[in-house]
Order: sequence, then C-alpha cells, then structure tokens
Amino acid sequence: MLKLKLEGKCYKVKTIEINKGVTVLTGPNGSGKSYACRQIKDYLLENNKPYIDIDVYTEGKTIADSFVSQGDMKSVAKYFNASEGQRVFDTLVDVNVPKVGDFVRRLLKDKQKEGFIIMDGCDSGVSIDLLMSIREFISMVLEDCENARIDIHIILTANNYELIPHYDCIWIPTMEHYSRGDEADGYNLWRYRYEEVYKARNKK
Repeated sequence: MLKLKLEGKCYKVKTIEINKGVTVLTGPNGSGKSYACRQIKDYLLENNKPYIDIDVYTEGKTIADSFVSQGDMKSVAKYFNASEGQRVFDTLVDVNVPKVGDFVRRLLKDKQKEGFIIMDGCDSGVSIDLLMSIREFISMVLEDCENARIDIHIILTANNYELIPHYDCIWIPTMEHYSRGDEADGYNLWRYRYEEVYKARNKK
C-alpha cells in the first residue's frame, strides 16, 4: 500500500492510501486530480520506485501536431473529424498501450516486485463502449502482472462514473468547490452518488 499526504490548501482531506490494483482519483474538472498525480509521481521518483506516467489528453494534442509536421493529411483529417473521446481512445491504444507493455516487460527483466502506472485524463469525452474497452485493457494488465507476481498499482483520474465501479475510488474534492454558492447543491448530489459507489465497493 502507498500512503502519502497531499500538499496544498485546496485539499480538504490530505492523506490518501493507494492499494495494489486499480485506484481511481475522481471528481469534477479542476478538483485537483492531476495535481494529486503530480505529487504521487514526485513521491515515486524521490523513493526510486518504478513508474510510468501517461497524460492521455495532452499526448493526443501532441500526436495531432506530429501528423501535421509529417504531412500525414489522412491521419490529420481522421483526428480532427473524430470526437474528443475517440481521439483520447486512439491515443491510448496507438501510443500508450505499447508503452505500458514495455513498462511491464521492463519490470520483469529487472526482477521488480512492484510498479506504478499513472494514467491521467483517460476518460475525457469517452463514450460508454470505449470506457468498457479501457476497462478490458486494464484487466489484461492486472492479469499479466498477477501471473508475473508483480504488485502493480494503476492510478487513474476520471470524472466519469462508468470507469469507477469495482475499483477503489478516492474522491478528490477541493475547498473551492464547496464555496461556489448555488452550484454547491448540484455538486453535492454528484458527490453523494460517488460516495454510494465507494461505500458499496468497500462495504462501509
């Protein structure tokens, strides 16, 4: 288990615990999920723990630029005519699935007993069917690591409910969201729904 304290006045709850398997950091846009990922990455780096850091949404924009620079107009047309979710999914499959595979093979080669995969923004605009494909990919990684006896920790960020069931979930609220006046009621209804899933998952 990875246990660390998040720095920053924005977090109402400072300490988070991340168990082996999948942990989803969830909350609305701007709630501090990506900031939490950066702090987790810093912690892993300082403690010399093997990890791979993937920002699916940002990498998708970089890929579009590479298509333009290469003169690959067919890929440019496909990219800009696709939905945001499809672009995120294509980036995950075409670029990051091989990266994750290489990372797991490197863990095996180096005889590492644990590893960390941080995936930020993988649910951005993604439809239900694409989310199910992402879940299948995650299950494959978990199974491969279990067979290799590697304790793998997959840390995802999501503001989409469908990615969360059956995974550990940490709600990442910020003080800012509780001070938005009229928006607070809708925000709290959303938070309560996630908390119901979290309680059911952890039988609390």
